[in-house]
Order: sequence, then structure tokens, then C-alpha cells
Amino acid sequence: MSAKFATKDKKTQASTATQILIHLICALFLLNLTFLINHFVANLHSHVGCQVMAALMHYSMLATFSWFAAQGFHLCLQLYEGGHVTIRRYVLKLSVISWTLPIIMVITVGSLSKYGEQTIYADNPQNNVAMCWITDNNIHYIVNIGYYSLVFLFTFTTVIITLSWLFCLKRTKAANPQGNRSGISIVIVMGLCFQLGVTWGFAFFAYGSFRIPATYIFTILNSFQGIQLKHVSF
Repeated sequence: MSAKFATKDKKTQASTATQILIHLICALFLLNLTFLINHFVANLHSHVGCQVMAALMHYSMLATFSWFAAQGFHLCLQLYEGGHVTIRRYVLKLSVISWTLPIIMVITVGSLSKYGEQTIYADNPQNNVAMCWITDNNIHYIVNIGYYSLVFLFTFTTVIITLSWLFCLKRTKAANPQGNRSGISIVIVMGLCFQLGVTWGFAFFAYGSFRIPATYIFTILNSFQGIQLKHVSF
């Protein structure tokens, strides 16, 4: 009987992790979609259309950050609770916070009329690109860099704590033939650097001469994000 309840609880936890992962994938999909069509909307030279496009893309980016944090919170809670999350309507509460908080920030920025068309300048003027985005750099640094910095601090700390816990677990079970499973878990947690958005730090914290190399590193690392999301299980 106890084995039956244990199996049911395990399936519930797996379902919870899957639901959180689906929300993150939806946020990433929305971000990629808005990024791809952003340039086409900007070329329409519609002020209202560009404002809406910028707001949608900004919202999807902030929502992605929120779900990175939600995944980190879920992992920390599982470690603390021993794998058994007992919060009622847990995923619903995470969803309300993670999808609603970005709306508040977007509405605030929009009320200040900080969305619009801007030009990304290249060395060759013919390669300049129009884009719908935040027109005030100070707002960008405060809202985007500031919010991601908080998420990065939390998720990076989560990865460190999880790695430390798994290393301690591996030492404790060193004499156990099944202890090698901890090594596998460590590899999985290393993949959390992708899933928790830690690698996005290369894009947001790169300045000066390091900006271009960091952009390449960010692009290469995050090209594996889809693979990691596909195989993650915690």
C-alpha cells in the first residue's frame, strides 16, 4: 500500500516539474517569436504597432526570467522538503506570480511612454536595423538588467547549493555501489546552468571589449538550451 502511495507521489512530483518546464518553454517560445517578427513590425513604421511589439517582446523576456527563477525555487523547495512539495495549488501560485509580475513592469514602462522604434547601428550604415524596444537606456538598465541580476543571483546560488548537496551525498554514499547515481545527478545539475538561465549572464553582464566574445559565448551556450530542456528531469 505504501509503495502505491510512493509511486503516486513520485508521479505527482514529476508532473509538477513538467508543468513548470512547459511554462518556461512557452515563455521562451513567445520571446523567440516576438524577436523574429520584431524587425518586420519596425519596418511598418507604425508608432502604435511598434509600441505594442516592444511591450510584447519585453513581457516575454521578463516572463522567461520569472520562470527561470520559478525553476530555481522549485529545485530549492524539493531539496528542502526532501522531494515532497506539499503546497496547495503550487503550480497555480507559481503561474500567477511568474506571469503577472512581468505585466506590472511592462504596464509601468508603457505608462512612461518608453516603448518605441530605435535603430541598431552597424559599421556599415546600410546594415543598420530598426527594432521595437525600450527607447530609454536608463529604463533598460534598471528594469531588465536589475531584474535579471536578482534572478541570476538566485539561480546561480541555487546551482551552487545543489552541487554542494550532491557532492556531500556522494561522499556519504561512497561505499554504496549505487553511489554513482550521484555523479549522474551532478551532470544533470550542471545542465541546470542552461535551464535556470545562468548562461544569459554572458549577454547581460558583458561590457567593453568583452562584449563581442561574450555575445558569441552566449549564442553558442544557449543553442544547447533546447536540448537541456528536453532531457531535464528533477
